[in-house]
Amino acid sequence: MENEGIPGISGVDTRALTRRLRESGVMKGQVIVNGAEAPDDQVETSQPVAAVSCEALRIYEASGESGPTIALLDCGVKSNILRVLLATGARVIRLPWDHPLDGIEYDGLLLSNGPGDRFLGSALATRSWPSRLVPTPTSCLMGIEAKTSLSRRRKADGAS
Repeated sequence: MENEGIPGISGVDTRALTRRLRESGVMKGQVIVNGAEAPDDQVETSQPVAAVSCEALRIYEASGESGPTIALLDCGVKSNILRVLLATGARVIRLPWDHPLDGIEYDGLLLSNGPGDRFLGSALATRSWPSRLVPTPTSCLMGIEAKTSLSRRRKADGAS
């Protein structure tokens, strides 16, 4: 792995680490190579959602058939979520986590995953929300349900 530049860890019970992260939420951590000193340029942020969100609105158009328009509130979205949505024919409007939703036309609002429930919850609680009701899943469901739900919707609308 070292010859290929692939990072790895040893001497750590990764199952115990995973349990601790699930119970305690986001924690600061570092991977230090061969006992080297920790770098001084550590990022300090009280709002990690802002650090992982996109900086500006961006529109992604699916090639081929057109589907619903999804407003994606980016709280740290993974690239695969975008790929899955576009593969189903959706038009995606990717918005920074704190972008106003007024004036944005969409069929569904998707809240992406983010850096820990504690930070994500406090970040989303500080913003205003649309008064109209729209389907609003979170991206944790996307890997399982995105293709299925959007495909069902297209079939119900008469598309094949």
